[in-house]
Amino acid sequence: MEHQTTPPGGTRRRWTTLLFCAAPLAALIAIFVFRIPVSQVLLWGLVLLCPLSHLLFGHGGHSHAHASGSQVDSIVRQDGSRGTNRAGSCH
Repeated sequence: MEHQTTPPGGTRRRWTTLLFCAAPLAALIAIFVFRIPVSQVLLWGLVLLCPLSHLLFGHGGHSHAHASGSQVDSIVRQDGSRGTNRAGSCH
């Protein structure tokens, strides 16, 4: 009998997918059932987007932030210019 394991990040991916499916449904319920104006729903959705994205995605998409040595100190951009990158910086 084989034992299946969840790949690293698999649980996080499931919760992220669930959140992105539930968020539009919650917005529609707020608009139609509770009669909340669309502008308010969109405003709060945008306000919550930034902190939720940092919590859900973290720095997993920034592979250069986990590099060591000179790779962290300087990055060559596609246009040829050089920029500095601080370790752990998301922007």
